[in-house]
Order: sequence, then C-alpha cells, then structure tokens
Amino acid sequence: MFKSSFVVSCLLYISLSATSQVRLSQASPDKQVALNFQLNENGTAQYAVTYKGSPVVKPSNLGFRLAEPLLTLNQFDIVSIDSSEVNTSWAPVWGETKQINDHHKLLLLKLASKGKEKIQVNIYFRLYNDG
Repeated sequence: MFKSSFVVSCLLYISLSATSQVRLSQASPDKQVALNFQLNENGTAQYAVTYKGSPVVKPSNLGFRLAEPLLTLNQFDIVSIDSSEVNTSWAPVWGETKQINDHHKLLLLKLASKGKEKIQVNIYFRLYNDG
C-alpha cells in the first residue's frame, strides 16, 4: 500500500508542478472498468467511468450540500491520495455460495473544501471487475 501511495503522490506532485489541474486514473484489476477523476484550477471535482473504453458515467461534477452547517461544497483542494488493491474473500452466513471473493482496486481521495469552512471529505472509489 505504501508503494502505490508513494507513486500516486509523486505523480500528483508532478501534475501539480506542471499545471494547477489534477488528473487521476484508476482501473479495475482486469483493466476493463476505468475511473477518471480531475480537479480543475477552480477546485471543481469531476469524475467519469468507462467500461471497455465506452462511457458508463459521463463526466459529472462532484459536490455536496450540508444541512449542518448550511453550505454547499463544490470546490476542493486535495489533501492526500491513496491507492491500493484488495484481494480477499469472505464466507456468507447462508446462501448457495460458500465463499465470496472481494477483488478490487481502491482510490481514496481526501479533499478539503475551499473557503473559510475547511471541511474535509474522504471519497472512496472501488473498482471491481464486474462493475
């Protein structure tokens, strides 16, 4: 996990050095499902998902409306990025299947809202082979 975090951190540093826009990509273990995330120079977060190169989720802005405190979060700074691959299995209590495999890639983005209220948001993207 440290190795992939270090690589992502280095890529983020290079990306931030070249431009104020950040672009990240992560693929499922079989590389059929792909996530593209970007944070533009204004701090607007956007993501898109493709399957075998075809769009499944077209570029969509990411934002949150909070009731307490009453505010809208739609501009962010990146605090940190972590990437890992999980390959475990678990046994359900009942059912036809004795063991279920959990194999996915995880991208964790820690974002902080821009403005005077520095609210941190953790966003987990999990990319499975089957969607």
